[in-house]
Order: sequence, then C-alpha cells, then structure tokens
Amino acid sequence: MSADKQTLRLQLRKQRAALPTPVRDACELATCRRILAWLYTYTPKGATLGLYVPIKDELNILGLVPELLEMGYSLCLPAVSTDTDMVFKVWDGTSKLTPDAKKILTSDGLPCTPDVICVPLLGFDRRGHRLGYGAGYYDRYLAANTHRSTLGVAFALQELPHIPEAAHDQPLNWVITEKEMISCQV
Repeated sequence: MSADKQTLRLQLRKQRAALPTPVRDACELATCRRILAWLYTYTPKGATLGLYVPIKDELNILGLVPELLEMGYSLCLPAVSTDTDMVFKVWDGTSKLTPDAKKILTSDGLPCTPDVICVPLLGFDRRGHRLGYGAGYYDRYLAANTHRSTLGVAFALQELPHIPEAAHDQPLNWVITEKEMISCQV
C-alpha cells in the first residue's frame, strides 16, 4: 500500500467522521433519493441490487430497503468468505444479519450475483477510481464480474481531484453523492 493512499485514507476518514449528525442525516437522505432516481432511470424492476451494511462512518443507504422492496427489486449483501474472497448473499430486507469472516454484518442467504452493486468508499475521483480500506475485496469481485453496474456511494466531501490507481483497481461506472450523480469516464 502506497504512503500516498495511506495518507489519503487517514485524511478522508477524519473528514467523514467529523460530519455533524444533522448534516450526515441530510446528506444520507439526499443521496438515497439520488440512488432511487438512478435506479428508476437505468435499472429495470426485478433487478438484484447489491447493498452494504455501513461501517466506519460510511454513508448509510439501508433506509432505502423498504422502498426498494416495494419497487420490486431483489436485495443482497456482500460477505467476506475467506481472507481474499467476497460473495454476495440474498437478503430479504428484514431477516437478522450476522457477522462475516471480517465481523461485518451480512445475510445468511444463498449466494447470488447482483446486477447493480452499491460500493462504499473513502474517496473517489470523476474517472471512477475509488479509495477503499485497502483489502481489495471489491476490486477482486468487480474484476471477476465486469458486466455489473457499479455505483460508488459517498459524501460529496470525499471527492478528490485524482485517486492514485494500481493495475488491479476496478473503476466505478457511477458515483452518487448528496449533490449529484456522476457518470464516470475512464
């Protein structure tokens, strides 16, 4: 892991953690509305959506679950299955979540392949490059499933002019923040 990325991770985590609760709540609501607008425009009902359970001050999109189910979408959540692999598991939106191998809450459902994947992140640029926590789970999953649509989900303050990328990094198709839907051109 490069020193540049380590420095950026620390900086971005501090910025995200410093958001006051009312601002965070307003940003999450606005971002969720933009996600719904994106889905309405670009994704057919009945598609399978890969969501995530937020950790470390990530933007929480789980408030969308009732509306997504009402709209006819199927849901799934990521689960780390080994030290290097991540899978998605079907979730009905209400069943109890249990910790995966990395202690992140996930579903006990069957494995599935989402059509659209909402990707949490620490930082992003307009080319679709993202900065995560450095373990590479999403990059490996996306490299093996390149035909999926990917939506980076972030607070606008997480945008950087340039994210240093490595050969294994997988760019996002879109990034959605409380301020805009960004179509990423790599």
